[in-house]
Amino acid sequence: MRWLKNKGICFLVLAFLVMRNGLTVSAAEEEYTYTVRLYAGNQGRLLGGGVDVSSESAGVSFSDGYLVIEGLKYGDTVYIRPQAAAEVTDERYYVRGVRRSGRDNSEAEAPTFRVASDRDYVMAYGIRGNMAAYTVHYVDGDGRTLMESDTYYGNIGERQYVSSRYIDGYQPRVLNMVKTLSANTEENVFTFEYERIAGPSGGRDRNGRRSCGRRGSGGCRSRWSRSGRRCGSCRGRSRRSCGCRRSGGGCRGRRGRYAGRRRCQYTG
Repeated sequence: MRWLKNKGICFLVLAFLVMRNGLTVSAAEEEYTYTVRLYAGNQGRLLGGGVDVSSESAGVSFSDGYLVIEGLKYGDTVYIRPQAAAEVTDERYYVRGVRRSGRDNSEAEAPTFRVASDRDYVMAYGIRGNMAAYTVHYVDGDGRTLMESDTYYGNIGERQYVSSRYIDGYQPRVLNMVKTLSANTEENVFTFEYERIAGPSGGRDRNGRRSCGRRGSGGCRSRWSRSGRRCGSCRGRSRRSCGCRRSGGGCRGRRGRYAGRRRCQYTG
């Protein structure tokens, strides 16, 4: 009987250890996520755009005059293009960049960053003076244009932070550039060089939608019906009767919540 009792005790101890290890693994799997907020500030208003997120988990929402990015994981990248994210409500000012909440407009800083903590940002504005144009280019390692160039304006003599842009399938070698603007616009040129990423980038646009990436030669392989049902589940019926169409062109020209994205889901 003693050996049976000892065997029962060993079994209970083993069960306890297994249960404890399971709880430890579950806790580790619940990775902490971060939140970034962007506010308009006193001299302008947000437009609901100008923000892209390279993340597999994050979502972007816009309400009550500010923008919230939730579900960010450590190392995700947030791209903010200040001039596309906000507009001034007082013509004496111009959109200069972003600043940390609680700091002055003169303390504008890098608008694109890799996530390492929760952050609150406010749009930074400058008083219009002698303005000069500056141009931003986006190229690959061979100098080929990846995206149409942007042209913005800032005060001559001021340090101007410039953000790279999210481009699906690529990542910039540097996230931001800074330069003192010159009266000679030919000197006010920022060129971001990108390198290709192997496989889908997992990026999301300003609405938190996951980018399509490149899945084989057909782009978005998953097919969805107008009602949201995967086309592959419409067995026994034609794709047309099911409301499905091919999306071999990367889901271009498709309407709906995920138009042009990995899931070409229709919402009407």
